[in-house]
Amino acid sequence: MVVVVLAVMIVVIVVIVVMMIMVVVMVMMVVMVVAVIVVAFRTADMIRIVVIEEVRIVFQRPFEIEGALVQDLGRSTPERVVE
Repeated sequence: MVVVVLAVMIVVIVVIVVMMIMVVVMVMMVVMVVAVIVVAFRTADMIRIVVIEEVRIVFQRPFEIEGALVQDLGRSTPERVVE
């Protein structure tokens, strides 16, 4: 009787230890997946910032030229007569 109880206790302890190891491994996997997702989001954000900066640089000069043309056009038009 005592041997059976000891055997059952050993089996229960082994099962609990194995389950704890499995839980630790699953938590580690979740942490790794979250870390990969965070790195991917940060990388995508950095790429987005670089693309926006490049677009700004590309379009900055045409906007400066257009602004100068509009200002020049405003100076060259005759004044309106106020009634």
